[in-house]
Amino acid sequence: MCGIAATALKPPYRKDTVQLLINLLKALEYRGYDSAGVAVYDLDSGRIHVWKKKGKVAELARMLEKVRLNASSGIAHTRWATHGPPSDVNAHPHTDCLESVAVVHNGIIANYKELKEELIRRGHRFESETDTEVFAHLFEEYLRTSEPFEAFKRAVSRLEGYYAIVAITTKDPYKVFFARKESPLIVGRGIKGNFVSSDIVSLLGVSEEVAPLSDGDVGWLDSEEIFVESEGKRKSLSFFKPSWSPAQAQKGSFEHFMIKEIHEQPQAVKETLTSVISEWEKVMEVVRLMEEWTAVVAAGTSYHAGLVFSYLLMKLSGRFVPVIDSSEAHHYSKVLRGTVIAISQSGETYDTLKAVRIAKENGAKVVGIVNVVGSTLDREADVTVYTRAGPEVGVAATKTFLTQLAVLGVIARAYAGQSKEEVGAAASRLPDIVAKGISMSIGYAKELSRTLAEKRDMYVLGTGVSYPIAMEGALKIKEISYVHAEAYPAGEAKHGPIALAEPGFPVVIVWTPEDEDKLSVAHEEFASRGSEVYWVGPEKDIPFPKVEWHEVPFAATPPLQLLAYYMAVRKGLDPDKPRNLAKSVTVH
Repeated sequence: MCGIAATALKPPYRKDTVQLLINLLKALEYRGYDSAGVAVYDLDSGRIHVWKKKGKVAELARMLEKVRLNASSGIAHTRWATHGPPSDVNAHPHTDCLESVAVVHNGIIANYKELKEELIRRGHRFESETDTEVFAHLFEEYLRTSEPFEAFKRAVSRLEGYYAIVAITTKDPYKVFFARKESPLIVGRGIKGNFVSSDIVSLLGVSEEVAPLSDGDVGWLDSEEIFVESEGKRKSLSFFKPSWSPAQAQKGSFEHFMIKEIHEQPQAVKETLTSVISEWEKVMEVVRLMEEWTAVVAAGTSYHAGLVFSYLLMKLSGRFVPVIDSSEAHHYSKVLRGTVIAISQSGETYDTLKAVRIAKENGAKVVGIVNVVGSTLDREADVTVYTRAGPEVGVAATKTFLTQLAVLGVIARAYAGQSKEEVGAAASRLPDIVAKGISMSIGYAKELSRTLAEKRDMYVLGTGVSYPIAMEGALKIKEISYVHAEAYPAGEAKHGPIALAEPGFPVVIVWTPEDEDKLSVAHEEFASRGSEVYWVGPEKDIPFPKVEWHEVPFAATPPLQLLAYYMAVRKGLDPDKPRNLAKSVTVH
């Protein structure tokens, strides 16, 4: 889940290399912020300079604020720790014994212990606890007998596991070498030079065109050329111009990306609905695929979107589709057949991609619901339906969740036999419902956050379609305010969870018109034991507009997002960078 960036700039711009890499890291920091580092080859001194530091990119940026080197190539990294705790020494980039190589890496080298033992026997000295450092020494070892690109490929061939690896070497200082296996990597070309990065968002504003790399790709770039091999043969890349603008990846006047992205939801839902309905033939292709046995795989917020979809489908058509948490999918491999619908914001979620590959081995067709064009899921799916959320920088998913619901709602209605016109009519209300959900609840959510931010534990209850929304709300509260929030069906509370009910214990109830009696009973059960009970719903403690049952997710989700956001801000936390988390989970 780490973020990788690298560049080789043309001569007039080489003094900007360090600062440009810092800017790329700032755009990548949602992928991990345990530590950050930069390495560049300085043409004037003829050596690689490395700076790295535990903590966020801003700390590294302050350290390098005045650094201007004549750098022919450079790499950078922001880390989400896997092997070795966050520290200065474990931060990337890592170097070899001779400081002739610098490397950054995202993923896990499964056989690093065996490789490390072999390299120690050969006389190599290790400084860190990371698996990544092994590659720097492997590269050094093969540079003794091979030219740089061949040495890089030989080192890559020794690795087991999955990785995106980028390296520079004094032996060929104008090139950046890269390789990909099951971890995202994008190349970009721009006016100032060429780039490689973990995602498209970081390349907005510096690259005119981008191209995703595929598993098994290995190559290099310099300031003029990007070269890629696959299975030993040169490969042509399909470059495209990103549809997102650089401004979309900036906070603008908002204090945090999360609150900006909450406010972008009405437009994101509108654009997604317009796009998916305009591609009605693709929707009907998905419906035809669903005539076979169908299952959904997803993780985190996307898993909750899958639960809403399954519920809508059952209510509208009587069809039940199981939703499998991607991290558990390998235990359910026998049901990953027929058609599998995979939901992922980034299209790079490791567990979801693993489930997709199991499904394809079983002969299943895969439908991808994804926000990133050219992502791995997009390329591996038989049919892809895009959400149009634009870049989402905040780690906690907001607009990507509602745009997933928008796509899945269209598919559910089409499967139930509704026409394009009927689906369009139902969808036309949703952007306004989202907007009203935000405007009606924002002040109330901010006020209630004063009370809930001080709590240690709480419940979020729902029923029917509001239960998965309660799950999503509880997840948001946990993710960014660090309050332990658990979601339950309202009727389930009396089967154990109510044991925690006591004076002052907070309970949030998410309204739906489907079963108000059950919600009211839960209210009384907790209130009679002194719990503080708050409703999210029409004319409630945190209000949203009166809606039909199938519109509840679009009305109720923004108030819960706002509550979580203001709870985090009230506690002095950064909602964009919650501890221990990263935006795209690309490791086991």
